Amino acid sequence: MGQKLTVEERRNIKREVYMLYPGLEQQLEMAFTCHDLQHEGKLPYTTLEPIIRHLLMQYGLIEYVTRFSDSAGCLDANQVRAELNEFNVNTSGLCCGSSLTLEDFKSLAVIWLRKILDSHADDQAVWMSKLKAEQEEQAEAYTRAMREFQETFTQQHALYQQGLQEQQKQISDWNKLLEDAQKTQQHIYEQEMRRMEEARQKEASAAEEAMKEQMDLISQYKEKLEKIAAADKSGKCFVYPAAATPYGACASAGAQEPTRRRRVKKEHQSRACC
Repeated sequence: MGQKLTVEERRNIKREVYMLYPGLEQQLEMAFTCHDLQHEGKLPYTTLEPIIRHLLMQYGLIEYVTRFSDSAGCLDANQVRAELNEFNVNTSGLCCGSSLTLEDFKSLAVIWLRKILDSHADDQAVWMSKLKAEQEEQAEAYTRAMREFQETFTQQHALYQQGLQEQQKQISDWNKLLEDAQKTQQHIYEQEMRRMEEARQKEASAAEEAMKEQMDLISQYKEKLEKIAAADKSGKCFVYPAAATPYGACASAGAQEPTRRRRVKKEHQSRACC
């Protein structure tokens, strides 16, 4: 910086700026001509600086105009002294009411636009660097948050699975206990039913046996009576003791009604006392 550029280099730089802002050179020439009423080919810096400032604002560069302005609101020439030297612009003409030629005026406008473009590029680089740093920080924070979330989720999921397994095991134990209780209850019920059935069968068998014994006794008793009745032709009545009969029943036998002998009432002789 500060070294003078060749004529070709200055021409190339101006061409690049004019291509970025079509019609700029014509506007500068028209503005210079309109203000050079005496056709002297020179105008004071105090007249040309507001024109350049107006063009910069017209291109939407108000922020940079404000940045490079002095306390009086004018563009600070000290910000571009090195560039003015490169373009071989007499910096002494920027003060003390000195005047600038048309080429110096166009060079000054190109210098300010180039200065702003470079500043804008630097701002973008700084902004991109900050944005990249913030994005990296956000990415790191996101990665850290995701890692913490995954760890927390894994732990919670493991605890949930453990609790679910314990719950399922408890339910399984309860179901098994209930099933065992039902089996035990069913077993007890079946045993009780078998016991009741066996008792019923025993009672029925005992009742049947008792009935059979009773019928046998009755049959035997009947046979005895028939034998006795057949053997005794006297027609007399006979009586068995209760202990000798089934169930202590009374038993007697005698002659049939037509063959009974009637008792005759005896007459006793009456005797009188003298």
